[in-house]
Amino acid sequence: MTRANVSAKKAIFTSKKTGIPTIRSLCKLLMLKSLKISLMIRVAVPFAGLFLMLCGFFNVAWAQCPAPTEVYLPVGDLAKYDYFGLKIDTYGDYMVASEMLHDSLEVEAGLLHVYRLDASQQWKEIAQLTPSDPQIYLRFGMNVTIDATSIVASAQSYDDAGNLANKLYVFEKVPGSEWVSGTESYQLLGTPYLDAPVLSENNLIALASQSSNQGVAVFTKTGGVFTLTQFLPFPVDENGMALPFPVLTAGDGLIAAGSAMFQNADGTVGTVILYEKNGATFSTSPVATLRPADDVGGMTYGRQIAIHNGNVYTGGWVTGDNGTGIFKSLLHFYEFKKPVSGWANAKTNAAVKTPYGTSESLIVTDDEFFFGGYQQVHAYKKNGSSWSSVTLSMELSKPASSTEFFGLWMSLTNNHLVVGGPAAGGIPTPATREAIIDYYRPPGGWATNTPPHQIITKTTLNAAGDLYGSSITSLNNELFVGAPGDDEMGLNSGAVYVHTKGKPTSPAVRLFEPKSHNRSGFGQSIAAGDNVLVVGAPFVDSVGNNGINVFDRMGKAYIYKRTASGWKYHSQLVAPTLSMNGSFGQTVAYFNKYIAVCAYDLTTYESDGRVYLYKENDAGKYVYLATLRPSIDIKHDFFGRAIVMSENTIVVGTGDTEREVGHKMHVFVFEKHGEWKSATEDARLLPTNKGYGDMFGYSVAMEGDRIVVGAPGYPGTALLNDQLFYRGAAYIFKRPASGWNGTVNESAQLEPSDATSHGNFGYSVAIDDDQIYAGSPFAIDKAEYPNYVTNHDNTLKPGKVYRFVRNGSDWLSTKQEDEQIASISPDWLDGFGCSLYVTNHKLYIGATYADTERGFWSGSVETYTRAPLQFDIPELPVSCDDRTLKLDAAPEGGIWSGPGVTADGTFDPKNFTNEKISLRYHYTTIAGCQTDTTVTVTVNKLLPASLTPGPTLCITSPVTLSITPVDPGATATWMNVSTNTPAQGSASALVVDASGSYVATVSRDGCTVETAPVVVNKFTPPALTASHPSICNGVPVTISLTPFDNDATVTWTDLSTHATLPESGGSITIKTGGTFSASVSQNGCVLESPPITLQNMRDSVYVPNIFTPNDDHYNDYFEVRGEDLSQFNLRIYNRLGTPVYHTDDPAFRWTAPDVSTGVYYWNITYLGCDSEQKHIKGWVHVMR
Repeated sequence: MTRANVSAKKAIFTSKKTGIPTIRSLCKLLMLKSLKISLMIRVAVPFAGLFLMLCGFFNVAWAQCPAPTEVYLPVGDLAKYDYFGLKIDTYGDYMVASEMLHDSLEVEAGLLHVYRLDASQQWKEIAQLTPSDPQIYLRFGMNVTIDATSIVASAQSYDDAGNLANKLYVFEKVPGSEWVSGTESYQLLGTPYLDAPVLSENNLIALASQSSNQGVAVFTKTGGVFTLTQFLPFPVDENGMALPFPVLTAGDGLIAAGSAMFQNADGTVGTVILYEKNGATFSTSPVATLRPADDVGGMTYGRQIAIHNGNVYTGGWVTGDNGTGIFKSLLHFYEFKKPVSGWANAKTNAAVKTPYGTSESLIVTDDEFFFGGYQQVHAYKKNGSSWSSVTLSMELSKPASSTEFFGLWMSLTNNHLVVGGPAAGGIPTPATREAIIDYYRPPGGWATNTPPHQIITKTTLNAAGDLYGSSITSLNNELFVGAPGDDEMGLNSGAVYVHTKGKPTSPAVRLFEPKSHNRSGFGQSIAAGDNVLVVGAPFVDSVGNNGINVFDRMGKAYIYKRTASGWKYHSQLVAPTLSMNGSFGQTVAYFNKYIAVCAYDLTTYESDGRVYLYKENDAGKYVYLATLRPSIDIKHDFFGRAIVMSENTIVVGTGDTEREVGHKMHVFVFEKHGEWKSATEDARLLPTNKGYGDMFGYSVAMEGDRIVVGAPGYPGTALLNDQLFYRGAAYIFKRPASGWNGTVNESAQLEPSDATSHGNFGYSVAIDDDQIYAGSPFAIDKAEYPNYVTNHDNTLKPGKVYRFVRNGSDWLSTKQEDEQIASISPDWLDGFGCSLYVTNHKLYIGATYADTERGFWSGSVETYTRAPLQFDIPELPVSCDDRTLKLDAAPEGGIWSGPGVTADGTFDPKNFTNEKISLRYHYTTIAGCQTDTTVTVTVNKLLPASLTPGPTLCITSPVTLSITPVDPGATATWMNVSTNTPAQGSASALVVDASGSYVATVSRDGCTVETAPVVVNKFTPPALTASHPSICNGVPVTISLTPFDNDATVTWTDLSTHATLPESGGSITIKTGGTFSASVSQNGCVLESPPITLQNMRDSVYVPNIFTPNDDHYNDYFEVRGEDLSQFNLRIYNRLGTPVYHTDDPAFRWTAPDVSTGVYYWNITYLGCDSEQKHIKGWVHVMR
């Protein structure tokens, strides 16, 4: 959110703050004037799935020991409004820059950055200087100055009575030493005012006040410390004002003070006065008044002053033609030289008239002067010895990444021109940042196209001004929180946070406008249901194709739908009739495919609103359906400020803030007759003690036949003498037996027991059966600046929420609540209770203006849960090994105890085996209630298991894998992970007959342990076959390996000689007999084939041709001698061809028993070693 003159007040939730700002003029359209925006602060509130735009309401019944608070906070984005670079000063190689709205120590406590030029001419930060007494709105660094050994910064302070008491912080260092981070050496207190310090020639000059006089304080350094030596009063103007809003500079023995608001006797405005140093002191009254001679009225003069070489230079601007026919501010440059006779009142004409506009800073060198203004810096160079002839030497425009206030302050040192670019009232966007831009003088001199030499930025993160908690709703397990001041996508562009319920510290998703705009207020209102989220952005401008706004603050409502991947933008809604300042989307409501959106018709600034209804069609598109309006339009009624909707009823609140007689606001009730149609109300609700300007209808709630209406401005202006002005009230209306029609008065009125002026009770209301709740944010309309800085009189109080319980069958008027609910970190003007939402017995309370560690007005949401206190403890897993278990519980913050519980809330099972351990969670609520619960963790450690044999097996037949050791009572599941298929085995073993990678998962009582895999490679046994059973007649034989895989490695061995053969394929050729084998290697496995033997064979047969069968044991038989005589057949014949003998046995012996001596013929056939059939014949002589 924009911060102009007032910015951030930060509050750590555990600390007691010392001050807080107020919310200005919420009863005047809730214009946050100090933030230069207008955000109507209210929230979407559910009723049967519908939502009412208020600051919120809730409905929950309380018990004595509620659950602890969850605190939801926004995330920080880049701080773009800390006034970084607003004030800069340089001395030699050093630069000091202020960041007066910096929040790290306290809200806007401030910070100084000290830089030094390094050897590469780059500024490097060497120190950060802070005040020793940080406080909110200290704004340390409002002005800064530096010399060789001192740095002085001014800051605004307040005394206990809330009075302004500015002071100076002085930092000193020893000559020759370096600046280091730290706090001030000492302070110079105002009397009561000190500001705009300037270090010059052993003096410290500052604006000051003494008693009722305004002037200049002169401090002189003696003994290394500045002490006040003079006070130089300012002259008063024609109106009796002493140099109002002065600027100050010093040098060359002069003090120059100027004011652009000093009323001169001749009717002109603006002057510069001089004090001159004589010896050790300055003149006690001005020695000269320096004014422009060409000022004929209308000039702004006295805001820019420079002193150089004993001369004084000033600037002023007038409205005139810049040469293009366009009238604009034209900047003049004046030179005042000291006369020989000494300084005296003088007037002179402009030495240079530039075509440029306003300026805030002026630098003069020997031959150039520089004007710095808004978004531009330009310089002129002398053409000779006089300023009468000059040339534009440089024109620097705002870099794209800088803010609009580029040039607001600048300083020149060692050819470095450093220009501040703070967001001092500008509009930072995602593309712009506060920065200090350094320009380095080129060798040829300054030029228009001189590029930035260095851009110095900061990376501070905060959520200041986000107004997180302005709207709240939920759907299922998601909590939605609107932050219309979120700056992530542009100034006050807004965001909606999507939290997971019950997890406030978990990262949240942020939803943004589909196309972000500055100041759109996205998230100002939200409503949800049926996986639909409706988000109002009431301040969106309608921009034409030419980039020009067509309708300022027209407003839109955006629809998001829940998808499998999260919330996605769906479509947008606009008013059926577009208008400027319509603020469409100020409030939204949703129920069962119907959407209600409020818009104020501000075209004539009469603020008479309308409520537009939209319905989802069959195509999923939301189309305009009807317009609801009151039968009587009253100026500034803000019809639609609050909406609640059910199936057949819509209640529309107003909440008039005007204090004119006759402005009695109503709440309007609309009934559904068939389908919703454009109509005026069926009934008007009006209290009997209605006051003018009591904001009746600012909040509404509905349940069944009851409607609750808040009037946070009660009793309004009707009773101006009432000392409890704006204390607030809530009214209960009951549906008449005849239905909602005509004018209906209240059945009861509720007020708090401790009613306080400006308590704003009823700012939010809710009803839940016999419970009614009313928020009292307190004093949100007050704007007493000193008070909200110090709260010195303790009149500002934190917000509260009040609970009322119905006794009996109907509500009765009462001023006694049943319970008050306060923030866990109450602070005045925190907006606690400004928005409220309830779901599933959990109450969400928005503190929209809470100052948290995320920044001033960052906002927060606190929760309370209906008793009895219930713990949400995730089911503890079974402890299966020695790994520790993190013990979680909601609410967080309790203490775990029990065996094995460590100090950090974990359970260490290393000293347990198989047993059940009882653990205790003890919680003490913020109210002091103590509650316990016991959970059981089961320790069930399984023995580490492995498979044997393993880890790699090479098998040719089934193998059994066994689990070792076997855990009694455990089961096992087997898996071939190579194919991701289960295997069938027992609790201890698996028979494997196929290749694969096998694991066993052993389980017992929820614990599992998985074995390392065993890789099984199944092979067919290798075998050798020969192309011939022998080596016949020297013919080679081929031995083949089966099966053979080309991926396998084969090693052949001659076992006869134990030699490894050179062949490595699937076969080998053998030429010489022997015994051979093959070794097969594959997948880490080695298999040996059975050996094969080949003999060397020759094809030969010997047959004798005589034998003597006479039983003398010599040559007694006939036989054939030969090798491998297979398929043998012998036949013997006598001379007549008669067979006498036949045999198939090659080992036969024929003794010729039945034949006589003589010659016989034989015929032999056999299969040779070469497997061919052989046939031989011959004769044999039998001799007896």
